[in-house]
Amino acid sequence: MPDRTEHLWKVQLDDATRKVYTTLARALHQELLDNPAVASSFDLFAHYHGEVEDSPDGRIMARQMALQQLLNHPKLLHGSQGQHAQEIVASGLLDTLEIPGDPWGSPKLNLLTYKVREILEADSTSKIIIFTGFRSMIPAFYQKIGFSDPVFYHGDLSPTAKAAVASQFNNDPD
Repeated sequence: MPDRTEHLWKVQLDDATRKVYTTLARALHQELLDNPAVASSFDLFAHYHGEVEDSPDGRIMARQMALQQLLNHPKLLHGSQGQHAQEIVASGLLDTLEIPGDPWGSPKLNLLTYKVREILEADSTSKIIIFTGFRSMIPAFYQKIGFSDPVFYHGDLSPTAKAAVASQFNNDPD
């Protein structure tokens, strides 16, 4: 196994993102205060398939997911099937977050792009593994950083494909 280095970087939110984050966090906090002992019949299938899941658990999960999506990239909220995310988009709350000339710019993605470029400039033989809970962000990152042929490993790959991708990552010098 090759040597590895792990990095943890703190992302500074810009004022516009911080304002939206605060608004969404307050809504989550209020939902938690309104439902201190939640024990509902939450329908997980409905929640993840865009159906209205309006139980207290569902509203709490939707608000927490919206915060995660916002911090990864506001465009994730635009693509979400969830009712809460669609309400956020319709409210216009995200309209101030578009970076002119950089449709995939966000504080987190911009920092990640900068740090990856910094690592590769210091040692072009470095290999980098990036974990994300939002697979739809990976192509945007590749486009932003300029990767031409990245290795893409995810849960939908067959066991054979996973083994091939792991082998490529471990053995291909590029």
